[in-house]
Amino acid sequence: MNQQFKILGINESASLRQIKKAYYKLAKKYHPDVNKEQGAREQFIKINEAYEILTDPDYKSKLARKFRSRKRKTRQTTPSERTKERAKRKAHQKAKMSSEEFKAYRLKQFSADKRKLIQMFAASIGMVLFIVWVISVNNIPGAKGYKEGLEQSVGIFLLFPVSIFLLIIGVSYRSVTQDEKFFREKSS
Repeated sequence: MNQQFKILGINESASLRQIKKAYYKLAKKYHPDVNKEQGAREQFIKINEAYEILTDPDYKSKLARKFRSRKRKTRQTTPSERTKERAKRKAHQKAKMSSEEFKAYRLKQFSADKRKLIQMFAASIGMVLFIVWVISVNNIPGAKGYKEGLEQSVGIFLLFPVSIFLLIIGVSYRSVTQDEKFFREKSS
């Protein structure tokens, strides 16, 4: 894992935002359309591999499973090796792209990320509305299971985690939007 951080020129405690900034800077510098020096394409591929590995959300859990799988006697590809292979394939694909294709590819990824976050936000709002509806239906005196004051405690208990989830989605959306803005500025 140290090798990926070294390739991007950042330390191991770097945040995801710092990883992305270092990646964008190096990808722009070493893209085969921009840099015609010998070895630039290989460096671009290494940079993309490192980025794919470090931004893989499951990498740490895959790494933990890798150490557990070492105890097995049969040789299987570990999740970490599969992640590295996937990163290598993606890096080679990106190296074949022109700078305009690469820019379009990254912008498409930003749009997909935003779309997923909006879908999660809509589903969360649906959960909130459903919880409010259930509480209001069960808040009729004389209804089966009616208890005085129960709707407030249940509402707080159920709506608090959903509110936290909505906050996380909002922060993630803002981060993706900022990364997209940064990418657009740097690739212009």
